[in-house]
Amino acid sequence: MVKEQDSQPFLFRKWYMDSISDAGFATVFYSADLSWRKTRLAYTSYLTGSASEKAQTRTSIRKAQAPDLTEDNIRWQSKALSCSGEWLYRAERQIAPIQLFENKRGKVLWHCRIPSASATTRIGKQLHTGFGYVEYLEMTIPPWRLPLSELRWGRFVSSRHSLVWIDWQGSHPLSLIFLDGKQIPGVVSDVSVCWSDGKLTLQPETLLRGGPLVKTALTRVPGIRRLLPKKALQSEEYKWFSQGSLQLGNSKINGWILYEIVRMGRDNETNDR
Repeated sequence: MVKEQDSQPFLFRKWYMDSISDAGFATVFYSADLSWRKTRLAYTSYLTGSASEKAQTRTSIRKAQAPDLTEDNIRWQSKALSCSGEWLYRAERQIAPIQLFENKRGKVLWHCRIPSASATTRIGKQLHTGFGYVEYLEMTIPPWRLPLSELRWGRFVSSRHSLVWIDWQGSHPLSLIFLDGKQIPGVVSDVSVCWSDGKLTLQPETLLRGGPLVKTALTRVPGIRRLLPKKALQSEEYKWFSQGSLQLGNSKINGWILYEIVRMGRDNETNDR
């Protein structure tokens, strides 16, 4: 819940955990907390959908326990939402933490904990098994203060290979691609991820959600419109998933893709909101 307390610097921490079953059912879990000025806010959420089922989402403003990390797996649950998940490490255990950006205002730390996992998720009494992915993000700078106009992020997971990418557009461009946990040079666009001996074509087959963030990811967060500046309120996200083939040399590897595009809003505000 939002609580009035002593003013503090900006701190946002978020766990992102997903899974796509063999039958094509996508599950995305979020567990996050925000501390900024006099605001304390925690929320957990899940997003589900498939090609034949309309996307569903639920959100709780009760703080969930942090994921339980062991040498073999990551486990997480939200009692408020009656959901849980387990992600088993496979060949590549994690990508080392990367500082995506830093200036005098703060920094952005990204840590891909599991680029490729055998995953089991539960929502209510429904169980789904498939391949999954887990990451952790920590920000001490408000996202609307980043020199960023557009973000592309995504992951591909199969029984043999994984691909993860982050691409920032703006005055501080950044492009990172990881194949099986190892960083490689390449190019990210709206329709593909390409490198010297491989390519992944992005296919927007199933839209999990799309539109202004305050009407999608943040729609059930109380007081969010009063808290965020105009630029953040105008930002939009589009999240898709689909089956896809990773072209690696002369081989094609089938798996599941989940990716998103976030377009930051614009404003003329000069204050420090």
